[in-house]
Amino acid sequence: MKLTSEYTREEIDGMRERLHESEWEGLKDRDLKEVLWHGCTGWENFPDEEIIAHYTEHFGLDLEA
Repeated sequence: MKLTSEYTREEIDGMRERLHESEWEGLKDRDLKEVLWHGCTGWENFPDEEIIAHYTEHFGLDLEA
């Protein structure tokens, strides 16, 4: 996996947006009920390192692919 410094701000923000959209597409009513009860940390609040790790794990590819 690349280090944070090897990605541009635009690439990391793109990863963040794709993770957000992917999660949104899979939400069910029960998930929204949980969020309203427990709250959640939004993708915008995760450190860049975690975004890169989640993106690589979830999509299994690099932006350069």
